[in-house]
Amino acid sequence: MMLGKFEPRRSASAAGMDAFDYGLAPLLPNGQHISDVLGDAFLEAEGLTRDGDDIDRDYASIIFAWCESLYRAGVQVIRSSWATSSSISTTTTKPSASASGCHDRQRSEPGR
Repeated sequence: MMLGKFEPRRSASAAGMDAFDYGLAPLLPNGQHISDVLGDAFLEAEGLTRDGDDIDRDYASIIFAWCESLYRAGVQVIRSSWATSSSISTTTTKPSASASGCHDRQRSEPGR
């Protein structure tokens, strides 16, 4: 994905972060944790946009899309499976090749 001169902090993604932090997080039982995880992911995506290669920017665009969806859809996003999985996550990591749908030889061998 070509982000060009995309400025994450002046985007709908940043507006989604603000909407979540100030409007939705206080209403959720685990809202502060979700806010922290999403904030860390946003900062990582911002760094990938600035310093990364094309694949890193692809990863960043996925994070920005989630943040933007908070701006556009609000509480409906919180009801998604993403919110459930992020509420139990304690770290933010870069997806591995196998997590992005690529098959490595070890995973495709029967019995492993």
